[in-house]
This record gives sequence, structure tokens and C-alpha cells, in this order.
Amino acid sequence: VLFACHASFAIAGVYHGAGQHAWNIRPQKEIVQGLKWWWFCEPFYALGNMAIKASIVIMLLRIIVDIPQRVTLYVTLTVVELYSTTFFLLFILQCQPSSYFWSRFGGGQGSCIDNTITV
Repeated sequence: VLFACHASFAIAGVYHGAGQHAWNIRPQKEIVQGLKWWWFCEPFYALGNMAIKASIVIMLLRIIVDIPQRVTLYVTLTVVELYSTTFFLLFILQCQPSSYFWSRFGGGQGSCIDNTITV
């Protein structure tokens, strides 16, 4: 379900110009629409990845009985979920206000974290 939402928002974003150079998008207001759809797409991607990775580890925990391997899986699950949660929150909170993510090219007011930090 999460990846279906992600795909739907991504397709809508591409329809409105996401993935193209800003100079190639006409009319210019399509940039705002494309970025808006892209902003809604990313959280579903992060949540979907969290769910898939957790389900794989939980499935492995059901079949593995060796204690050191189980500990490794628990550590892996914890690290991956913390990293994924950080990515999710970083994306959601990267611009203040959130609407500045898509309105910055249309003259909106706000600020975003530097892209070199988030990449």
C-alpha cells in the first residue's frame, strides 16, 4: 500500500515535470506542482522501505535459532530502522515551512537545509 501511494505520487510528479531541468518545464507553474507531488512521494518511500526491511528481519528471526545470529538481526533491525526514521524526519522537516519545498521557485518565503548536507 505504501509503495502504491509512493508510485502514484511519483507518477503525478513526473507528469508535472519532476525529474526535468527547471528551464525545460513550461508553463513555469508546473515546477510548483511537480515538486509538491514529489514532496508527498518521498515520505511514502521512506515508510515503505522501513516496513519492507523490518518484515525481512522479522521473517528471518522466525527461522533462525542461533543466538549470535539473532542478536545480529536485532542490531541490524535497530540500526536500519533508526537510519530510516532519521531519513523520514529529515525529509519531512528539511524545509520550514514544509510548503517552501515546492513554493521556493514561485517566490515563497522560508528556508531549507543545504542540499550538500542532506545528500
